[in-house]
Amino acid sequence: MKIPSSTYKDIFEVLSDAIILIDENEQILSVNQRALTLLDTSEKDILGKSIDLFVPPDFRDTYGEILQRFVDAKERKVERHDLPLIELRRGDGTVFPARVTLSKAPTKDSWIVAVVLQDLTKQESDRKEILETNEKLQALDSIRQEFIGMAAHDLRAPLHKLSLSAELLTDESLPAEKKGQFRDIMARTIKGMQSLVNDLLSITSIESGKINLKSEQVSLIPYFQETYELHKQTYSNKNIRLNLQLDLKRASGYFDPNRISQVLNNLLGNALKFSNRDTEVTYQVLEEKNNLIIRVTDQGPGISKDEQQILFQPFSQTSNKPTAGEQSTGLGLAICKRIADLHKGTITVHSELGKGSTFTLTLPDALCD
Repeated sequence: MKIPSSTYKDIFEVLSDAIILIDENEQILSVNQRALTLLDTSEKDILGKSIDLFVPPDFRDTYGEILQRFVDAKERKVERHDLPLIELRRGDGTVFPARVTLSKAPTKDSWIVAVVLQDLTKQESDRKEILETNEKLQALDSIRQEFIGMAAHDLRAPLHKLSLSAELLTDESLPAEKKGQFRDIMARTIKGMQSLVNDLLSITSIESGKINLKSEQVSLIPYFQETYELHKQTYSNKNIRLNLQLDLKRASGYFDPNRISQVLNNLLGNALKFSNRDTEVTYQVLEEKNNLIIRVTDQGPGISKDEQQILFQPFSQTSNKPTAGEQSTGLGLAICKRIADLHKGTITVHSELGKGSTFTLTLPDALCD
């Protein structure tokens, strides 16, 4: 029984694959609707034309060579060949990843090749997402291991100090003055350990994506004056002058006040920590267009160019030592960087050895009219 050609056409159209039929010269003979939709074209625009029309120039030589070898093969039998993953070009010029399968069947005196196309855009997107997720998980695992190692290292010494101080306090013959000194040591040590644990928890939450900003409208002048007042006394205790400069025309901004306070406390704390007595620190807040700019400038020892490159990485510490023996976890600036990133902002440092440092936090579009 002879099957009508219209039946072949009907079957061709209901197949779930996008199919193009080409001859031995790679000219398009027929195409089903799925292929037309996938390639964003029409029959009148492609029939009789080379299939190279849909192959981007970068892939054309490789694809053409494979196709030509396949068509030129002498065996007169049905064959199939899967091409490596390539990109195809749609009628509008956009490209997409595709799997191409060639199926060749002999005719009376020539060949017909069925080119079967499968759009891999979603699969490729899913693959890239999985790879990115794996990379993030590996990075988080690396950070976790580093955290554990550093935490163990940084907690060992203060724990030993606490243990020793507690043991000495049990000595009834110890003078009251000495006992008071050991209590002070214990209090300072516990405060340092709390700081380390809080920093570890903060950066771990940020790195794992478990932290969400709670942005709100903030009255700017009271907000920055409050931070200034909180630090003014500790600066005074070290005989360092803290200057507040507010150059603001707009009254309010929009950001997460708790997280930005975390950044400000770190920057002001570092400026105090690494400044000598009888120096000054400038705490400046200004606006540039819709951006909120916060700068903290000290007269400390400065930071070398090499150390500036790693300054915002977890556990990075400069060769500078706190001027009054204050503790440093090496996590504060890394946390500041992550908080700035969450606000789609930046934090930078400008410093020269012997000339102090300026840290600048920029919050884009953070000002309210």
